[in-house]
Amino acid sequence: MQFITFMMSGEKYALNLDMVREVVSDPKLSKIPSAVEYVPWICDLRGHTIPVVDLRKYLKLEGAYNEDPEVIVLSKNERMIGILVDSTEEMLTVSDQEYEETSSGNVKGTLRLPDERLIPVIDLDRIFQHGKSIEKHEETQIYSSSEILITIFKIKGHSYAFITDQVREITRFVNPSHLPDVPNYVKGLIRVREDLMPLLDLSEMLDLGTSTSIENSSLLLVEIGNGMVAFTVDEVEGITSVPERSLKIRSDFGEKVFAVADIKGRLVTILNPEKLVDERVTKFSTKSDATRAEETQDEVQIMVFKLANQDFGLLVEDVEEVAKTLKARKLPGASLYIEGVVRLRDEVLPLVDLRKRYGFPTDVVSANMIVVHLEDKKFALGVDRVEGIVGVNARSIDEIDDRAFGTRKVAKLKTGELIPLIEIEDVLKSDELEKILQNIHAKV
Repeated sequence: MQFITFMMSGEKYALNLDMVREVVSDPKLSKIPSAVEYVPWICDLRGHTIPVVDLRKYLKLEGAYNEDPEVIVLSKNERMIGILVDSTEEMLTVSDQEYEETSSGNVKGTLRLPDERLIPVIDLDRIFQHGKSIEKHEETQIYSSSEILITIFKIKGHSYAFITDQVREITRFVNPSHLPDVPNYVKGLIRVREDLMPLLDLSEMLDLGTSTSIENSSLLLVEIGNGMVAFTVDEVEGITSVPERSLKIRSDFGEKVFAVADIKGRLVTILNPEKLVDERVTKFSTKSDATRAEETQDEVQIMVFKLANQDFGLLVEDVEEVAKTLKARKLPGASLYIEGVVRLRDEVLPLVDLRKRYGFPTDVVSANMIVVHLEDKKFALGVDRVEGIVGVNARSIDEIDDRAFGTRKVAKLKTGELIPLIEIEDVLKSDELEKILQNIHAKV
């Protein structure tokens, strides 16, 4: 009989080697709000998303994991799970006489070694049996050729997202007023223009601990039911498009998780805001008459970005994703405002420097690039930085006679601020973009 031993809280335990598939050092764990209490993480294993058991919580052990824990990957009936341990130790081959079956709780037996050591053997069947949703989960992959936009953000180093259509606005932190008799994650009530909404610490809601510097958080305003809530997040990374067919939905993730997206080998948990928030909390949300009136009309989402200390906007429907600006390779013969070409994952895209395109000083290097589409073609826009997303009434977008800075339209925000809109076809004409792409493909 063969076993693998591992350490937990200074004690040695063993697993039957029959179910052990491999050991992963330095695992990249993503925290999820799981339907199973002791399965708080997922891990990417060469394209397979597997749930990871918090063995310390499962065995009711005290203390925390060490700095370099490992994941032991187990396999049963073509299902895989991982268990997190402090460290793996050694492989043991023992005789039948050295193994004693002593089924008790989560322990199925004991190894009695010649040196008098006694090592408990963990009952793996019991882990699978208790977590039926782990063993019998249904993994659904969406078969669709379309893509969806998601807004990615970070909390305590973990990556999460909401579907962008659910996010009404991204804004800076607003000091809340106190609310009595509410859950700890409700930090108070805030007013954004004329709308009242509860301020929710998403870190605490996901069992990641209370935010240490909540006043430095960004806020995602999300509509839930007939009201709105504001979620605090550490950092908004940006917006990206993901193919629907790449999304994975598993029953053991629980109703708070819509799906998991694999983005360049990084797992991003897409949350379901409707299931995150209790109805007792949303009752504190009050929309103004102006907001309710606007909801009866068409609303469009605008991505706001800075260019030479001025705010400009793009229709979110034209945006593919937002990324940090990459170093461009020069493209001979291109217009002066074509910075060059960049490689984003498997695509080679022209990069337009919007400062050069519209005659602004070029003394600032763009921090973000916004990937947009024109018909079925893509290119990137270099901007100083992306500020966020706001929703505006479609009737608040006006035509203007002056085509200053290449814009034909201006959006009036709820604050009264006017934002010039950049129209994609004004940046590059379709035939010009086609020539650039042909030039790129001829040289790549």
